[in-house]
Amino acid sequence: MAKSKTKKTKERPVDDDEPQVKSRDGSAEDDGFVMDDEAEATEIDADEPQVKQDDDDDAVADSDDDARRGDDDDEAKADDDDEAEAEADDDEDEDDDDDDSIDEPPPDPPAGISKLTLVLILLNWIAAPTFLWFAYMDHFVRIKHGYRTMLNYAQIYGLPLKSEDKNPSFATETRSLIVLTPEQLKEQFRARATGKSVKEEFASYEETIERRIPYRLKPSDLKAGEGEKPFYAVLFDDSASKKKILEDIFQGQPDPVATLEEEIERLLAKAEGDDTRLEADIKAQAKSARDALAKETDAKKRDFVKNAGFTFSYDSLRTKNLEAQLADPDVKKLDVLFKKAVIRRTLFTITANSRLIRRPASELAKKPDPDKKPTIEEDDLEERLEKAKTDSELDALLDDALQRRMYYDFLAPLSVFRPGESRDVNLYDVENVADTKKFPLKAVREIVRKRLAGAIAANYDPDVHFGKQWTEEQPSPDAMKRDSLEKRRTIGFILFALGQINVPTLGTKLYPAGVERAQIISGLFEFTNANIYYVRAQRIMQERMIQAIVAHRDGQVIEKEGQPTVRTPNFATEYGAEVERLVKLYHQVQEAEKQLVELKRINAHDDAVYKLRLGQHKNTADRLVATRKATEDLVKKLRVKQDELYEKYIELSNAGERNFRLYQEIEQIERRFIAEQERLNSIPKKGKKK
Repeated sequence: MAKSKTKKTKERPVDDDEPQVKSRDGSAEDDGFVMDDEAEATEIDADEPQVKQDDDDDAVADSDDDARRGDDDDEAKADDDDEAEAEADDDEDEDDDDDDSIDEPPPDPPAGISKLTLVLILLNWIAAPTFLWFAYMDHFVRIKHGYRTMLNYAQIYGLPLKSEDKNPSFATETRSLIVLTPEQLKEQFRARATGKSVKEEFASYEETIERRIPYRLKPSDLKAGEGEKPFYAVLFDDSASKKKILEDIFQGQPDPVATLEEEIERLLAKAEGDDTRLEADIKAQAKSARDALAKETDAKKRDFVKNAGFTFSYDSLRTKNLEAQLADPDVKKLDVLFKKAVIRRTLFTITANSRLIRRPASELAKKPDPDKKPTIEEDDLEERLEKAKTDSELDALLDDALQRRMYYDFLAPLSVFRPGESRDVNLYDVENVADTKKFPLKAVREIVRKRLAGAIAANYDPDVHFGKQWTEEQPSPDAMKRDSLEKRRTIGFILFALGQINVPTLGTKLYPAGVERAQIISGLFEFTNANIYYVRAQRIMQERMIQAIVAHRDGQVIEKEGQPTVRTPNFATEYGAEVERLVKLYHQVQEAEKQLVELKRINAHDDAVYKLRLGQHKNTADRLVATRKATEDLVKKLRVKQDELYEKYIELSNAGERNFRLYQEIEQIERRFIAEQERLNSIPKKGKKK
């Protein structure tokens, strides 16, 4: 491209305060005109920029280059070359012609950066990452504390309901207020073992309605959906963030769940065939108990049968027969007795279907037939045991009894807490669980399933909630809806009751960690309430058992208006009294026979003793006569000696009197002698002094 002879000019706005005329020596003029070397003056408007004419071709090329700069690299490079050539031409023109420097502004001074600016820049570079790091750490700690708060909330109030994901429930809004004393806070601080000591006293914390902690645990916080990340995901790996909080809440417990309904659904889920998870666990524990019983030694089996069969037996003949059966060395017979004893012991306290108790009132009012003696085989349980002849039948009865007892231990307190049918006695189910004719094991399982399903249902099920009495009142549709409080309370009680089920004969729990799991899922508040309700249910069941025992032993009390209260005849009093009378009579006969034998033995012994004593008396009499004769001779000799001794005593007495007189005379002589000596000593002696 040919070089342009005209110089390319730049646009620059003109300021009113800036000099408008520049001379060659750089001085500014104030007349508003620009002068060149040829004395041509051009009037300059202060409000318009002064522009030097450019080459038309170069201006068009530059504008085209600016438009195509982002699209075509080759053309941009060509334009850059053109501009470089134009600048080179301009430099040559400046060298050739000084007139082209008219109204050129002075070059800008070179940019200068002071040391302070450099220091500030460096400090900004250091402070910005530090600020970002502190902001990140603050955010991380806040998330960590939020995560810990969520765990504490779950520990206190338990897992949420499914309905609490979108809106708060009535249970969360009316939860119990937290009240913590300084002693409790101090104790918990020590339990944390942080290694730090606090000198100040802890202030008590009392949560009020106005100052309630605004926190709600949602199912989505515990179990994020696919593609979602909870707020605490930054604390863990992406793969573990969705499971970590459930692992921390359940603390090693298997099968963690995110809601209360999921725990009940887990129990109702199919495990093996048509059996639910709970049914499979009960069946497995029953099998373990049956296997453990089969491994017992023969000695322990005999002891168990004795303790189970002799404790309440009033029939001596039956006791003797049982002793004879136990003495039989046949192991198979011992196993049969042992299994029957285990079945009786397992179902003894829940059997309420004996024929005697279930007889109608008209039959109870009749007087008992004295010729017909009732037997213990009248009970349906005994009939079933007597009909079982083979080992497989006994094993089936044993397995049924073990499972039935575990189901009863779960259903009985639950029936007290949430009764089923309360008016029609014929519709009682839990109270007659031991009746295999009316409630086979399959029907018992259906009762359990209905109870569990009713715990998470949206509406009340009359079959598990007061029965006809609930429906006869014809409540409104809203009254049939179950609120969150009722769901939490029922589910908490069910989980606590599951943790209390004992495996018969093993002495272990169906779920060894069931109580801990109930506390984790229900929370401390609901777990405490379930504990209270369970104890109350157990006390009611104990009172019912006492009343049933009294009614079975003493008869039913019949009360009618205008008539005195009467008590129906019963099997226990009549049969027990008769058996007791026979037992006493038998013992009396045995005692009389024993006394007769003892008296005969005593008579023979006394006769032998009499004869022995008679011979001894004769021998003693003969020896006594001979001894008396010898004694008489000795007495005569003794009397002679006594006379001689008496005479000697007289002589000795006389000698003593003489000695006493001589002693007195000697004493008088000594006194006179002493007196004479004293008198002589008192007389002064005559003679010359030496």
